[in-house]
Amino acid sequence: MVLKIKSLLFVLLFFPYFVTAQEFETKTGMIEFLSEATVESFTGSSNQLNGYINLSDSTLDFYLDLATLETGVKLRDEHMRENHLETEKFPYAEFSGKMRGFDTAIADSQQVFANGTFTIHGVSKEIEVEGKAILVDGKFGLSATWNIILQDYEITRPKFLFLKLSESQIVTLKAALTKK
Repeated sequence: MVLKIKSLLFVLLFFPYFVTAQEFETKTGMIEFLSEATVESFTGSSNQLNGYINLSDSTLDFYLDLATLETGVKLRDEHMRENHLETEKFPYAEFSGKMRGFDTAIADSQQVFANGTFTIHGVSKEIEVEGKAILVDGKFGLSATWNIILQDYEITRPKFLFLKLSESQIVTLKAALTKK
């Protein structure tokens, strides 16, 4: 009986620390998209992805200021932001949901899934994302890749003379999150 009371007291006293110790965040995650076209493909990226993961309830939230995306060509960046992503009207992209498949007792990289809402260009869709996650030395690493169909998010597909982009864009996320 004394052992049960001591165990309960320990849980009550240290539970807030445990919950806090299960929260991770980043402001320097990386997001990249691959835009394939018939003649030329290009990538756009940003290393200003903000993210939060709470392992105690498996929630996660990642968002990006779309004005930070760069393709390496200034004019293309301007067209992408102004004409297609319309960043003045829709400045952020966000994925919010729940992760499943991660076991804190395993020290190796693990396959995980996240179900949630992806919002871009003012349109929200429920999606499932597959990725890899690892928890080592108090740091949480996450990588994931998924496809988005521009039409599903009411994003007009750029068409430059003979250069037509694919309707599907490959998005890759990589983040190293530290304890909050």
